[in-house]
Amino acid sequence: MTTTRPVLRMESLLRQPGLHLPEEWACGMRLHAPGTGLRLACLDVRASRPWECEAEGPPATSLCVLLEGRMETALRGGPMLRASGGMCVFMHGSGARNAGFHCMHAQQRLRLVEIRLTPQAARALRPALAAHLPGHPSAQEGEGGGAGSSLAAAHAPAALLRAARDILACPLPDGAARALWLRAKALEALAVFASQPPSPAAQAPCHAPVHAADLPRLRRAHALLQRHCGQPWTAAALAHEVGLNEKRLQAGFQHLYGQSVHARLTHWRMQTARALLAAGRPVAEVACAVGFASASHFGKTFRQHAGAAPKAWALASAQQDEREASRIGHLPA
Repeated sequence: MTTTRPVLRMESLLRQPGLHLPEEWACGMRLHAPGTGLRLACLDVRASRPWECEAEGPPATSLCVLLEGRMETALRGGPMLRASGGMCVFMHGSGARNAGFHCMHAQQRLRLVEIRLTPQAARALRPALAAHLPGHPSAQEGEGGGAGSSLAAAHAPAALLRAARDILACPLPDGAARALWLRAKALEALAVFASQPPSPAAQAPCHAPVHAADLPRLRRAHALLQRHCGQPWTAAALAHEVGLNEKRLQAGFQHLYGQSVHARLTHWRMQTARALLAAGRPVAEVACAVGFASASHFGKTFRQHAGAAPKAWALASAQQDEREASRIGHLPA
């Protein structure tokens, strides 16, 4: 299964949770519309693969409270901001469109609550939020699709974290009472955030080591390794292919995927090799298909990653498939 990086509309994400999200992320997402102009997105998940997406939509104001885990976000044309548990990210859009990039990390528990306001609802709260709107030194403005929008990261006060935890753990069943309770908690969270005097030291953006402008090239480089893993890629050749400095390519891979270019290429080669072996292809043919000059070198690398030699792994996989087919065949109709 590959990591999906869809382009989606922000408003459609709040209405159709299963349409754009990878399944394991969608299972941890809960969406609520507890009042006019107010939307809540609650996420509590431990995913095996990261979720990266480009998002665009009409202008909106949002407060994202990160209770656990880490993520990166950026407006189009602006710097990447990194947030971790105990922080909040405030975004305000005043241009024609909002556009940006979000990366949710895997292999961790990620818990967050996003409170999103339509422009009309945000205008009603503007006096309370005025100190946090563009013009504050920590606000980072985007360009292009992010023009007219601002993004800032801050340490969240204890009362804001508590309100977010209450939203995630809402004890009421669906209905009018639940909607009223969630709306009250969301407004409480916004009130706590608005009551905090902006602190340049606390709200200084936490820059990730990857600039948002590099992300399209990094994603293209990753896709090339995945789709053409049989080619003899080197970091230098891949960097040249996507038009990115080799050092920035390596830094970007390490940050986004937790691996070097070579390690990521080996990962996709082993994934492809498993699929080919499971389909019954000979070991020598598989070795050649995934870019190895010799079957012995392929066998050694495969054993390191899969814990078994290619032939033994293929046999065990076939036997497992037979057992599963037999079990399904004996299930009552």
